Amino acid sequence: MRRIALFSTALILAVAGCSGASDDSGDKPETEQEEGQGNAAVSYEELTEPYDLAITPPEGFAAVDAARDPLLTEASQTWTFALEGGDPESLLNVTTYYLPEGTTAADFESQAAMILEYEAPLGNTIEATNIYPAQVHRQPAVHRYFKDAGGDNGSLFMRNFFMFAGQHVIQLTCQWRKNHAEVTQGCEALAQDFPFPAGWPTADPDA
Repeated sequence: MRRIALFSTALILAVAGCSGASDDSGDKPETEQEEGQGNAAVSYEELTEPYDLAITPPEGFAAVDAARDPLLTEASQTWTFALEGGDPESLLNVTTYYLPEGTTAADFESQAAMILEYEAPLGNTIEATNIYPAQVHRQPAVHRYFKDAGGDNGSLFMRNFFMFAGQHVIQLTCQWRKNHAEVTQGCEALAQDFPFPAGWPTADPDA
């Protein structure tokens, strides 16, 4: 049985060798989730462009302009939040994608293959087997941990969570060289209040 990594309001788990904590908080009502969210009120089965979400930065983070590279696919939108007063690489990134028609990523194996191909140019030193099913506030996800070779400023770490729904993907990335505790706290807050689009699939409680 695959291990399930839980990313909830309680904590972000270290995936390898750790057990999960349950999230007892309820989901926001659909009307509250949809308010002011651009096309987020449209079902993922009907929308043929990346989602435009209204994302509120967690306390202590501010929106900044930054280009994301690489991208899972060019049809995308990205939001970047920097830790105020923190290291320049202490960031939270959210990217929404619309996959090309005909792309198949309906199961864990195909999703994992897509993610590993996406990260190939990043220089991840973590073994390719370190990729697991996960949950982000009760939404199914795939977790991939990242660490680069490091340098004078230390290693860059990332926790990537990919949420799939039909041709749509949401990527949540928490990254740091320093400020690990602050970034972790920001990730938890962002996940708790994340404005998932209408009809986004929830995790199977029996999985």
